[in-house]
Amino acid sequence: MAVVTLFFVAGEVIMWPFVYVKMVFHKLTMVWVYSKSFRVSRADKFMNFIFYFFFGPFITIGNTGVDTWFFIRHLMLTNLRKIKHKTRFQKIEKHGLGVIERTFNDNQEKVLNFKYVSTKVREDMHIMNKIK
Repeated sequence: MAVVTLFFVAGEVIMWPFVYVKMVFHKLTMVWVYSKSFRVSRADKFMNFIFYFFFGPFITIGNTGVDTWFFIRHLMLTNLRKIKHKTRFQKIEKHGLGVIERTFNDNQEKVLNFKYVSTKVREDMHIMNKIK
């Protein structure tokens, strides 16, 4: 266990300079990138860059400490709960393909959400009734 942890920490330490350089350039790039979802002024973004430029190495070292803590914690886990998983292989019949095709044809002009499509197909094929 100690050898594996040493390899883990050594790998993290080797990555420190690459992580720091990558994040410095990322923070610098973010100063000029406009984001519609996260509206922050350029001055705030520039201050994030300056903050990371000076405190980035300490943040990276701190992240290594946290990563190592969770790595060791997961190494120590014993008596893990077993998952009983049953996979049911069900062939898609011609009728099912027709239902799926009709669903896509009916909604051809719309952007389709996976959850909507899967719910609609389940309802049309009466899958939930067969499971009960």
